Amino acid sequence: GEMPTTDVGGMQTKVRNVDVRSLLRLRETRALGGKGPFPGYNMLHYCVAQLLQQRPELSREDLAKELGALPAGASVSLTQLQRSLHRLREDCAFVAGELDGH
Repeated sequence: GEMPTTDVGGMQTKVRNVDVRSLLRLRETRALGGKGPFPGYNMLHYCVAQLLQQRPELSREDLAKELGALPAGASVSLTQLQRSLHRLREDCAFVAGELDGH
């Protein structure tokens, strides 16, 4: 079927369903029997290897830049983020109403 889309900055972007909780467990999922390319090899290593295979133009610096915000993002409360987004939408609707009234 057709992949769902979402509005990102005014552009419709195709998205895939991803369970955020499963992403947080990538480091916990280890290679069976320690048979990875090095000790401690986990699913996160595998995902990065796949990314580099699909996008060979990426450098270590590119990855550090793109993925550098992940630790801070992992500590964000999704509930608090949803509340903040709801409040922002309410504020936006209020401002739009004020502008329409003038």
